[in-house]
Amino acid sequence: MNYVFYDFETSGLNYYFDQPIQLAAKLVDENFCVLDELNEKCRLRDGVIPSPTAMLITKTNLKELSTKQSFYEFMDKVHKKFLSWSPAVFIGYNNINFDEKFLRSSFYQSLYAPYMTNTNNNSRSDLFKIMLTVCNLEKAYLNIPIDQEKGRKSLKLETLAENNNIKHEFAHDAMSDVDATLGLAEIIKHGVLADRSYFDWIEKNISKVRRLDSEALKDVVAGSCRIKAQIVSEDELETGKRALLNLGHTFGHAIETATDYSEWLHGEAVGAGLVMAADLSFRLGMCGLDDAKRIKALIREAGLPCAPPAFMEADTFLKLMRRDKKVDETGVRFVLVNGGIGAAALLERVPLEKLGETLRAGENLCSGF
Repeated sequence: MNYVFYDFETSGLNYYFDQPIQLAAKLVDENFCVLDELNEKCRLRDGVIPSPTAMLITKTNLKELSTKQSFYEFMDKVHKKFLSWSPAVFIGYNNINFDEKFLRSSFYQSLYAPYMTNTNNNSRSDLFKIMLTVCNLEKAYLNIPIDQEKGRKSLKLETLAENNNIKHEFAHDAMSDVDATLGLAEIIKHGVLADRSYFDWIEKNISKVRRLDSEALKDVVAGSCRIKAQIVSEDELETGKRALLNLGHTFGHAIETATDYSEWLHGEAVGAGLVMAADLSFRLGMCGLDDAKRIKALIREAGLPCAPPAFMEADTFLKLMRRDKKVDETGVRFVLVNGGIGAAALLERVPLEKLGETLRAGENLCSGF
């Protein structure tokens, strides 16, 4: 069963008189891999007066309320997309008491059947209700913030996200939960290929980077720029060393192609590619198992996938890698860890047997099996 995570931003709190002005939704599979997404905005219907408080909270550009697509065009797209994603479990944060009421009212006003999310094999859930249960069970894996002013636990989405190192850059923007994985994979790659001490620093500060701590971000951007600039300056015509910046990309590009560039972000694909490169480096005796495990562990801490999609077989990988832009007349080339974290090398050929072991390892990558 797939899941649809969705969120409305609205002109106010009253679903009889107010209306949605933005909807963001993501369709994910049972492993929470993104399959599709929707992010739409609309203008106000005639006669709808927005709440000033709602406009301040959502930081809505008032010009958009009169220039975007009509409410009915907006709801046509929502209905069509939700119907194509069915059957699924529709879930949000406090959606049963808020988003679901606006969804049903808006479907009804647009002449659609209002009960899509709990008919035709669809079902509903509310993450807020689940959080209430987890909060009362006092599970250690969730850090519940305390409202210092009221002296009690707070289940506000933005404070929960901050306390648990989940990116939530713009509270009350429906698509703000799109995370910072694109940059995280690039940061880790630089440490692996060129600077062990930088990798060590990332390991110690990855939680700060994920929280978008300003000082940590300054350090990590400076470190990555320094490494990339050094490599590029030593190979301005891209005849050799500059290819090292492609660490993880041969595997990553194959994943992106197999998923049609729509299910995995580039950073997610490169993250899994880095783990696969570390695994192959270990199998070839180019780095120790401890270093390979450290690379995989940091990729996991960064919130990135540690294995390719389960449907990708070895033959699929080989076929797609031979089509990659880094393939020259001699065949598939691999950038691998060379001598441990902080050094890398470009290999023109790798033993097919060892490559096959990596391609078939799946969740056992970097485990020594």
